Amino acid sequence: MGRPKHLLLQAVGRFDYLTADQLTRLVYGSKVLNYVRDHLKELYQDRYLERLYLYPDFDDPSASPYGSPLAVYCLASKGIAYLRKMGGTFPQRFNPSEQARRNNRFLRHTIEANDLLIQCHALARCDSTSQLVSFTTERELKRNPGVTRLNGKLVKVIPDGWAHISRLWPGRTTPNHHYICWELDRGSIEQEAFRKKIRYLIAWLENGYIDRFQTTSVNLAFLTTDSPQRVDDMIHWTEAEMGQSRRIDYAPFFLFSNFQQDKVHPFHVFLEKTWQQPFSDSAVSLLAPPE
Repeated sequence: MGRPKHLLLQAVGRFDYLTADQLTRLVYGSKVLNYVRDHLKELYQDRYLERLYLYPDFDDPSASPYGSPLAVYCLASKGIAYLRKMGGTFPQRFNPSEQARRNNRFLRHTIEANDLLIQCHALARCDSTSQLVSFTTERELKRNPGVTRLNGKLVKVIPDGWAHISRLWPGRTTPNHHYICWELDRGSIEQEAFRKKIRYLIAWLENGYIDRFQTTSVNLAFLTTDSPQRVDDMIHWTEAEMGQSRRIDYAPFFLFSNFQQDKVHPFHVFLEKTWQQPFSDSAVSLLAPPE
C-alpha cells in the first residue's frame, strides 16, 4: 500500500462517503483529479473501496434530466480491515454501503455536508494563519449525537458537522479560536420542522453543547443550497421562534448564507461578509476578527 492510496483510504474512512473531486480537494488541494481517479480505480478493483452512484436530483428544478450519475466511494470490507490494522476504529457492524444503496437522498445530503468540512480543510491549506484544530463529521455526530432536554423530554441534536478553527489575526500575538456547527439546508424542510430544529439547537446550547465539545463558543452556520429567498425565509422563521420562546439573546449565535460550497473560495466562506443574522441588517463574516 503506497502513501497516496493510504491517504485516500484514510480520508474515506473518516468521512464515510466521498467523490473523486472531494478527495482531490481534501487530500491534495490541487488539480490532480485524474491522478486521484486512477488510484481510486485501483482501490476499487482491489476491493478496498466500494463504488456507489448518486443519481441526479430530479426534484431540483435546475437539475438536468440527462445528468450522469456521480460515483461516490466508501470503504469495502478489505479497506475496513486495512484501516483497523493501522489503528482505525469502526463500529462492529460497520457497513457504509448498506444505507446509501437504499436512500439516494441520504447519500446526497451526506456528500454535501462533507463539503462543508472540506472547506475548513481548504482554508487551513490556503491561509497560513488559519489551522483546522479538529472536526467532527455528520456521520460521527449521528453515531454520537448531542443530547439535551426540552419540556422534560430527552432529545437528540445532530448538526451536519462541527469544526474548531484557530486563526492568528493581524496585530495579535496569540490565535483566536472559532467553533462552527454546520447546518446544511436543501430547501426541503417546511417552517414547522425548521422552527423545531431551532428550538432543539437553543436547548442544546443551554444544556448539552458544552459537555459535547468542551467550549461555550459556537457559530451555528446555516448554509442553504436553495436560493437567497430561502435565507430570508430561514431568518424570518428563526426570528419568529426566538420571539415566541423569548430567546432573542441567542440571535448572535445563528448565521445564514447561500452559495454552492464547492464552487467558492474559502475566503468567501469564512472571511468575507457573506452571512446574515436574525434581527440584524448588517452582513458579517463567519470567522469574526477580535474586537
